[in-house]
Amino acid sequence: QMIMNTVMFTVFNEVKEAANQSSILDENSSALVAGLFSGFATACISTPTDWIKIQAQISLSKSSGNEKQTARYDVSSILKRHIWKDGKFDGSFFSRTLYSGHVANLGREGVFTMVYL
Repeated sequence: QMIMNTVMFTVFNEVKEAANQSSILDENSSALVAGLFSGFATACISTPTDWIKIQAQISLSKSSGNEKQTARYDVSSILKRHIWKDGKFDGSFFSRTLYSGHVANLGREGVFTMVYL
């Protein structure tokens, strides 16, 4: 959460300052544009972290409550399980898997942050 807030406010301030210096937009419009870009930057962080969190929850729900849970649900084991398929490196992992749903997340984060900030 701390990293996302740092990125969100840093990008917002930088874009707003650049837009104000260019004199293309008024102050309110530059704040909206800065919020939109800030949301896009935040989405680039939240999409992969949300995917990893969901994978951990799916793995945990697949194990039964009576069995001793020996599977690992940490980030490294989740990534290792999905990057290496059948003993081979899955090169499409980052573009196809880790960022699945990224377009929807871009829209959600962009609009939310534009209004929020």
